[in-house]
Amino acid sequence: MKVIDAANHNTSPIYAKTLIIRTGKNQQELAELLNLTRVTIGKYWKGTNEIPYPVQVCLEILADQNTDENGRQIITLTNGKNIKT
Repeated sequence: MKVIDAANHNTSPIYAKTLIIRTGKNQQELAELLNLTRVTIGKYWKGTNEIPYPVQVCLEILADQNTDENGRQIITLTNGKNIKT
């Protein structure tokens, strides 16, 4: 389980870009998953805007998540239910 601690906030634009790449999703897909706009994700990508810690945590979870037997990524929600993407 991921430890959530704001002391781990990494404001580096390179780290934000790395997380976005590691999710395997495009900017539009991430925007929809995170309830953000594609433009906002693009600003994190370019380093125009600093990535907020809650968004960083979500991207880290998406980047680190497991896959099921069909290679689909699995997101476990706080209520214990899984979403397969």
